Amino acid sequence: MVDSAPINPIIPGFAQDPSLVKVGSTYFLVNSAFHVFPGLPIYASSDLVSWKQIGSAIPRQTQLTLSKSSTRFSTNPSGEIMLATGGLFAPTIRYHKGTFYVVCTNIIHPENSKGIQKDFIISTQDIYSKFTGEKLSEERKIWDGTGGIYPEGPHIYKKDGWYYLMISEGCTHENHMITMARGKDIRGPYDACPRNPTLTARGTDEHIQYTGHYDAFQDGKEGWWGVCLGVRKDEGDRFIMGRETFLTSAKWKGGGEWLSFDSVTENPKGVIRQVESVALEAVPMVDFLYIRDADLSKYKFPEEGKAVIPTSSTTDLSHPEISPTFVGKRQQELNGRSTVTIRQASGHEHRYVRIFCDTSSPAMVFEFTKQCKEDIEVEAADSEDWVCLSSVGTLDMTGPDFVGLIIGIFVVAEAEEIEVDFGEFEIM
Repeated sequence: MVDSAPINPIIPGFAQDPSLVKVGSTYFLVNSAFHVFPGLPIYASSDLVSWKQIGSAIPRQTQLTLSKSSTRFSTNPSGEIMLATGGLFAPTIRYHKGTFYVVCTNIIHPENSKGIQKDFIISTQDIYSKFTGEKLSEERKIWDGTGGIYPEGPHIYKKDGWYYLMISEGCTHENHMITMARGKDIRGPYDACPRNPTLTARGTDEHIQYTGHYDAFQDGKEGWWGVCLGVRKDEGDRFIMGRETFLTSAKWKGGGEWLSFDSVTENPKGVIRQVESVALEAVPMVDFLYIRDADLSKYKFPEEGKAVIPTSSTTDLSHPEISPTFVGKRQQELNGRSTVTIRQASGHEHRYVRIFCDTSSPAMVFEFTKQCKEDIEVEAADSEDWVCLSSVGTLDMTGPDFVGLIIGIFVVAEAEEIEVDFGEFEIM
């Protein structure tokens, strides 16, 4: 008997709104990226359980700007404060006659106004290369959904002369659900499925909650499957990893009338992952992430990405619009370890007295600094030498945010052009 490991989530951590297409013997999957660059990560797999990030659909800053993808506070239907970012939402990936297509929405937050949706389509004949393109026709509404808020993430499938439309409704948290409709004309009208919602975890005690944004596909054996987003929610209401990508099986019921989905579990029927297999990996360097329109000239990557030398900026991490000096990777392990060594920091002499308001306290702070230029080395010989500076409860890091966890390094200084040498940079 072969030892097996849990399959779901197939893309752990910060992997919302999945869409998938099968080309030949390879499955290709894309996720939302919001205000993070590069945008729309693309993964490849031959067996649906082991995946590799091969690149992104938006790897070049010349394709679009994320400068208007600011973070705003909003209230979700449960009354919780939600950090709503702009940027790239709910992509769909498809393949036709030698060309890959990605359709996506860029949410722009102009100053003092509501978000504006900018839909676009990009294409490529080499998914390992680059995407270009634009939409060729105007948009039109074809279905309003069943009445749930925020009908979004549409996918259309043609089967037995019918066009089946699948969308998400109910917002992306506890009321999230999948609904379907069908029609003989792709432009409508569409009639709702009598069994809507066709997939939801609301009102259940399932470990995997918030399921939605489903995309269905066939394997090479005429079996039907789907990928969707969800969260692993424990008894303490913690879901520290945010929204992740899950796999589940499906089948057509009623003589092929409607697609029926199995509940999302850690081990969907029909697939097995061996314990020693690698669940998720990446082509070197493609999984580094920046915030919005980063100044890429501020980053050096010696040692094939195992070291990073960023140059400081005056922008801090909390700025809602401007890109700080920050580079990181998506957290992948629920129980993991991430490390970095600060090998050297170079800068100028600092000697000043200042009084400022610390808005996090709030308090008025007096500060006297007299620090000459010097090299700094931080080193840990073994685990016994580690000192815990502080700890943060995972419940405090759980919330209805759009993005998932990104672990990285940043450099902020009152003066520009300070380089810091980080080595042994590893994210788990």
